[in-house]
Amino acid sequence: SSSGDTLLGIYSTRRLSDYDLDFYLLNGKLRERQHKDILGEDQRYSLGFRFGLDNELYTIDSEFIYQFGQLKTSQRDYSVNAYTVANKVTRSFDSQNLKLGLSFNYASGDHDPNDGKISTFNAYFPRGNYFDEVALVGPSNFYNFSPYVVYKIKDSLSYTCNIDFFYRAS
Repeated sequence: SSSGDTLLGIYSTRRLSDYDLDFYLLNGKLRERQHKDILGEDQRYSLGFRFGLDNELYTIDSEFIYQFGQLKTSQRDYSVNAYTVANKVTRSFDSQNLKLGLSFNYASGDHDPNDGKISTFNAYFPRGNYFDEVALVGPSNFYNFSPYVVYKIKDSLSYTCNIDFFYRAS
């Protein structure tokens, strides 16, 4: 890109019966990344794993991403050690007319700004509502859980009710 930012990766998907398994490695290089009061070149690797299950009773979508690398400034280099976990589990009842679910997500944040380490997860180029419908917080330094109910009125119409609880991680 014209800004010098790059994102490269390799992604593998495997389907086994009702299960989906994804493995990937991404390399992101962001030239001018702001982290709190630090401005520098952020180069990190993201090693990810996703597990999905979809059958008559359950739908499960779980993903784990571990990030490592460096944030380089003119004064010093900071090591990157961050991660995120995203889980969504749904149980179907009554021939799938009713579904109950729970979503739980966590993205690491930096606990000590003076330790020379960056622990804040970086989603590279996120969309606004990354983990849920609310776009108030980005996908870093937070955790949330969200119970929900889905009622299928007919094939083309369903009603969803959920509540989201958001918290700061550090």
